[in-house]
Amino acid sequence: MADMYVSSALPSGAGAVFEYDGETGYFYLFDMHQPDGSQIVAHIHIVSAEPGFGQDDLEIVWSAEDRYVGLTIKGALYAAFDTTTQERFGGTEAGFEIPDPVRQAF
Repeated sequence: MADMYVSSALPSGAGAVFEYDGETGYFYLFDMHQPDGSQIVAHIHIVSAEPGFGQDDLEIVWSAEDRYVGLTIKGALYAAFDTTTQERFGGTEAGFEIPDPVRQAF
């Protein structure tokens, strides 16, 4: 399976990246104001195996006030971060469960 990468950043310095290296995929929250090597402030495991999606199925979305950033796969919200607290929602460790208030923010 080919590598996949999608990213999005705000002028405020907050950013998010999904990266799949052919074996494992993670969704990362970045703070570009942190020193080099410390810019990843949180991560969520998405997949360890051949995924059932491709590059064109991925999108990073922001809530209206930019408080939350999410990863959608085939249009479904799979993971999200609270950019103010760095709290993580969804991903494999949480069984892709995202609280309704977070979902509704998108």
